[in-house]
Amino acid sequence: ESRALHKLMHRRYVSNQDLARYAAGVCGCPESDFSAIHSGTDTKLYSPETVQAGTLRSEMSLPRDKMLVGFIARMDDQKNPLKWLEVAAEINRNDKSVCFAMIGGGPLLEAAMQTAKELQLQDFVHFCGYRSDIPQLLADLDCLLMVSSHEGIPQAVYMALSMGVPVVSSDAGGTRECVTEEVGHILPIDAEPARFAEKVRDVLGRLRQGDEMRRRCRQRVLEHFRVEMMQRAYVNEFESLRAEVDRSRRLRNHQIRLMRQSLW
Repeated sequence: ESRALHKLMHRRYVSNQDLARYAAGVCGCPESDFSAIHSGTDTKLYSPETVQAGTLRSEMSLPRDKMLVGFIARMDDQKNPLKWLEVAAEINRNDKSVCFAMIGGGPLLEAAMQTAKELQLQDFVHFCGYRSDIPQLLADLDCLLMVSSHEGIPQAVYMALSMGVPVVSSDAGGTRECVTEEVGHILPIDAEPARFAEKVRDVLGRLRQGDEMRRRCRQRVLEHFRVEMMQRAYVNEFESLRAEVDRSRRLRNHQIRLMRQSLW
């Protein structure tokens, strides 16, 4: 909607570099016209050191030695919950020790529950519906799996990594700017469920060897995606913008004073 006003804008901000490329193509201007400032997350709210684990596993009667893969999103076409269940089925064929939790409501919730039955996953998938206690639920996950068809960058990725939860995701939007091989995997959007399942199994295998991957997830957010970093970036931008406006005003006022002065 802002495309018509693009030439009137002094500065333009997007939440990731992928959106900068997209917006530049839509507006027919250089990518450098847009500044990417990642939105980040609250690392105090989403902290494995302060959030008590056990809520989700208690609901599922799931012991700690069982691995838990999660979905956190609105259940609609964009988030692809039915494909997500196909990935779960691929994992389940080879490893019955892995369970699954789908957190979120939406128009495809009923279809997802029916698909789980058809895939014979009803004993392995727990549907949580809409929840507000996301930090507590994330504390019990071993891997966040996302198969979205398109994204900006989902907040769930920041939140999961901040809680020390690795992420396996489709290459949607700016997700690749956050998820590296040290903290998970990125796959093509059209990758087959079997490929997603392979990467989830790799993550779970690394977690079984120790907590190093979890520490790297947390550290990546602390170093690059804290909400305070976003706030500081915007403060710096607005202070710079104000300085530019002040300079323009001073120049204009100076010119007016010169014009009002007598030439004799």
